Amino acid sequence: MAKKIWHNINKLTGKKTQKDNKELVLNINNKLVKNPFILAIELNNYFINSVHKISQLFNSPDYNYTPINHTQPIFKIEEISESEVANIIGSLNSSKAKDDYDLDTNFLKAHMDSLIPPITHLVNLSNILLFLLPGK
Repeated sequence: MAKKIWHNINKLTGKKTQKDNKELVLNINNKLVKNPFILAIELNNYFINSVHKISQLFNSPDYNYTPINHTQPIFKIEEISESEVANIIGSLNSSKAKDDYDLDTNFLKAHMDSLIPPITHLVNLSNILLFLLPGK
């Protein structure tokens, strides 16, 4: 770890190590190229072209587009029941990790009977508000 840190410090301060003195040379079209600018362009072109070549190996998917009927709703918002909320809370993994409100799943599970009615009401209320918002 310390070796990597010193290597990076030397790079940042402009000190060259023996490894840094190695020059990159590539054979491009039977010519040895050392110019870093040309090397960067050629490497970039290589990777762009390789992605294009790889993409040609895949069949294009057949999309079955269904036009949207704007007179019919796209989806239906339904109320959630207290039993669904109880199942969701019950299925949460037990954890002491706290959220932004200093709550954890253990607390939710321990006080589930008291929390189910207000949580259900808030979720259903938010569904109604979402449905009534203009532009939605």
